[in-house]
Amino acid sequence: MNNSTGTDNRKEEILARSRQSGNDEGVEYAQIKAGRLAWVTVIPVALILFITAQFSDIPNIFNIVITVFCATLFSAHIAIPIYAYQFSKQKKYLYEAICYLFLLIFTTYGAVSLMLGW
Repeated sequence: MNNSTGTDNRKEEILARSRQSGNDEGVEYAQIKAGRLAWVTVIPVALILFITAQFSDIPNIFNIVITVFCATLFSAHIAIPIYAYQFSKQKKYLYEAICYLFLLIFTTYGAVSLMLGW
């Protein structure tokens, strides 16, 4: 038996199992990378917001901080489906990014309305 034939058979077997599982490792990698990037951006913003809120005498400051934090979280997590869409070109990731974008718009509007007293 030729050694390269055995190796080729093993590669084909591994590829067949991977295809059957339905998981795309590239999409998973992109989502993990974007998720880490999102948390790296969200945590410093959250710390700055909460520390600022402690020393502020603005009315409703904690409501504003929580709303702005949610907006930051949504904006950071838009990156996850965008990376996945760029890698796989599957529409479901694009729709997910659009949903995060709408959530970002609504929470930003909520923060602005709290700040301006609407």
